[in-house]
Amino acid sequence: MSQEEVVSLLGPDTDGDQREERLTPDGREVRELFVYPIGSYGLGWGYLFLYLEDGTVTESRIYVD
Repeated sequence: MSQEEVVSLLGPDTDGDQREERLTPDGREVRELFVYPIGSYGLGWGYLFLYLEDGTVTESRIYVD
């Protein structure tokens, strides 16, 4: 799914441009991502993280806070 398809389906993400930075043995890796709140679960909130590479979704995760 492309970045444009995500935005047309879910709208713009809540916090603007988000990036995840990881340190690897080969150096620094920075990935662009979208973050969407997906509702309350028990005592915390859930968030959908969509990771992008070259304008295409490459990974998705759900985190519960």
